[in-house]
Amino acid sequence: MSSIWHDPDLTHNADHEKASGELFSLDDKLTVAQVSGMGEALWSLHNTYHDMAKSTAGGAPDRQEMDRFLDQCYKLGFVCRDGSDRLNDPNKTRIDDFIRVLEQDLNLVSSLNLREIRQVTHFLARSERFGDSGGEYGSGIIIYFAQSGLADAFAKRLQK
Repeated sequence: MSSIWHDPDLTHNADHEKASGELFSLDDKLTVAQVSGMGEALWSLHNTYHDMAKSTAGGAPDRQEMDRFLDQCYKLGFVCRDGSDRLNDPNKTRIDDFIRVLEQDLNLVSSLNLREIRQVTHFLARSERFGDSGGEYGSGIIIYFAQSGLADAFAKRLQK
């Protein structure tokens, strides 16, 4: 596993930021602060929702943490104007199929590069925003991502 800090899509130039509201491209490099910020957002998401299914309190999930996570995805460059529902690999693998593979072996996350992580988080954020049918608690894909252990695995990857 190579360090995320040596990824070609990472820049150590702190001045490399977008104007507020402007979406990033997958070809835009991210700063160390952006990658660290997403790692923190993923940790928080994991800590909020991972054990929710085991909770005896039950009830509806708290949308506040999910909304904060989604906002961070956009702000930090993990939602991209040129993102899609397929990876940029030769087979154009569907990201939902890719997520299922990762769920079966969380250790695979340690080999993901920054572009793949951005593609998955883009897919999750867009699926949640546009697939919730206006439901009060969203589509559930973000909560499932946290409960499956993937949010934790992604957070760890962004720290190494």
